[in-house]
Amino acid sequence: VPRTIRRMRPWHRYAVIEVGTETPGQIARSARLVKPHVAIVLAVARTHTNEFQTLEDTAIEKASLLDHLVTGGTAVLNGDDPHVRPMAERVHGRVVMYGRTGDCDVVADDVRASWPERLQFTVRDDGDPVPVRTQLVGAHWLSSALAALAVARACDIPLRAAAEALAGVT
Repeated sequence: VPRTIRRMRPWHRYAVIEVGTETPGQIARSARLVKPHVAIVLAVARTHTNEFQTLEDTAIEKASLLDHLVTGGTAVLNGDDPHVRPMAERVHGRVVMYGRTGDCDVVADDVRASWPERLQFTVRDDGDPVPVRTQLVGAHWLSSALAALAVARACDIPLRAAAEALAGVT
């Protein structure tokens, strides 16, 4: 995180900084440096089993990122993950929920990802449904693609324009 921040220049409008962890408290320390305007939590999974014994321990660590959102910041949360969805309660700013669940703000329907085809789906928010065609192989990319579209929505980028940009990601 510090190395990425040092590479930032005054002419950069945006930075995407992955805040990861290996030990409890590391996300909070990094988040204090980042001071995110938009924070994304994709999932809570067993990826840190040496330091985080349960999924609940991992969720607590990941949720600490949300405590460091700037005033008026936005949390983009995976509404399909039962450990991520409750994190919305601790956010003091805006929350944009994404997923396949109908009560999310950004919802994927008609997901197709059969080999050799690339991931395709229809995304909807408050407006008309938008077809999304990616160059990504496999349905496991759906959460990341939806998170990107939810961030676009949080930044007032039209969903159709965001879907067109996502189509160019290799």
